[in-house]
Amino acid sequence: MEAQVQLQSASKTRLYIVAGGLLFFIIYLLLSWIWYKERMLQDDAPYYIVNLVQRQKISFEHARYSTFFIQWIPFCFLKAGAGLESITRSYSLAFGIYYLSLFLIAVYVLNNLKGALLLILFLCISAGRDFFLPVGEYQPAMITTTILFGVNLKAGSQKWINNFIVIIFLLVLITNFHLIGVMAATLIITWNFFRDDKSSRKYWLYLFFILLAIALVRSLLTPRDDYESDKLGAIYKLPFYLTHPRKLSSLLIVIKFFTNHFPQVLIAFGISILLLLWQKRIFGVLLLLGLECVLLPILGIVHGINIEFVLSGSYFLLMIIPMLIPIINFMFSGKRLIFLSTGIVVSITLCVFNLAREHKHFKKKTDYFSALIEKGRALPEHRYIIDNDSLPAFIGNHWPLPFQTLILSSLHGPESSVTYISGETTDSYDSFLNNPGNFLGPAWWPGMFNYPETKLPERFFNLPNKGYRKLSTIQSGF
Repeated sequence: MEAQVQLQSASKTRLYIVAGGLLFFIIYLLLSWIWYKERMLQDDAPYYIVNLVQRQKISFEHARYSTFFIQWIPFCFLKAGAGLESITRSYSLAFGIYYLSLFLIAVYVLNNLKGALLLILFLCISAGRDFFLPVGEYQPAMITTTILFGVNLKAGSQKWINNFIVIIFLLVLITNFHLIGVMAATLIITWNFFRDDKSSRKYWLYLFFILLAIALVRSLLTPRDDYESDKLGAIYKLPFYLTHPRKLSSLLIVIKFFTNHFPQVLIAFGISILLLLWQKRIFGVLLLLGLECVLLPILGIVHGINIEFVLSGSYFLLMIIPMLIPIINFMFSGKRLIFLSTGIVVSITLCVFNLAREHKHFKKKTDYFSALIEKGRALPEHRYIIDNDSLPAFIGNHWPLPFQTLILSSLHGPESSVTYISGETTDSYDSFLNNPGNFLGPAWWPGMFNYPETKLPERFFNLPNKGYRKLSTIQSGF
């Protein structure tokens, strides 16, 4: 009788998590479709879109081949003859579809409800500015790692060998997404190691060494480029910053950022500490505090030692994962259905609220790009150079401006294409203006798209060959 009651309870738990997960992803995908401009016209994303339609193939930046599992969707739209708007919308949806696939793998392949719930709560709690800054491979690396939490590796269980093999595949995927995935996977493996009994710990130890081997093979086959080397160049200074945290300016900046934009992160941390203390799990408190105290300076170094502000949670989102684990363990204890339903509903509500709040910031940016485009269409060149000081502070990064304005202006047809680029002065790009048909691309290589094999396709972008006009100041109404 007791076994039957437990089976019914487990079945209801599964139903609640699946229903809550599907509800969340319906909302997530719907907002990704509606707010595709605000999502796909920020930082890296417009550059990736232009690369995709220009090359007519999937672009694996920094040899991160795992992005295939996201890029294949807009690539299929491209090959099917879709227009720029459909490709851009599908790219925005692709991230949510990939995360939904992870959720289904956790539930139906790994039979891991705790990992599925961690995935949902992590996406909800971390929702905000990072939702509007996709493409960064650190996001899918961290999110993929969440479904490893709670996997059953007890020898003799029905699926432990299957789970072991699936985890190895996921570790390869995670490591190739981004090197921060190695840190994320180490974090989850560490927590699972201390959670499981002695018979299962050896398998997590095996997986840790497999993870190190995968990371080593990746580093040998695809050595770090300058971008990744710059990010990791100061990691050897970690012992110094662990003992002199005030010297690392990013620490206070990140805490301030979470306080201003993600207070739910600090609340989750406080709740987890209180739950562990209430359950008298002192080791759990020490483990959580220890992981956070090590993660914060490591991520601070990787993000940049002398950063003065952070636009989004970025790499620091990884710190949320250990904060949520005690909460999830509590939701699976006692009257689990009440805890589960309440936790899922609160998390989804908080997610929608945060996305609606942060949307205003990114809508302000796209409105500014629209104003630039409208003014640019009144002049014959449709190509313009402005100085960096002309751009308002809320624009943030200047380098994506050529792609942001080009894509937004071309969504409804190539004949309406307009592009802007900014520089230290309006004379910054004179050496590239010898040909009136040149397109000025990223600031680190303005001539990238001016070779015969890299020309922009007229099917999507049709700029008149009248050269660039220099605009010394932004006119009234911009």
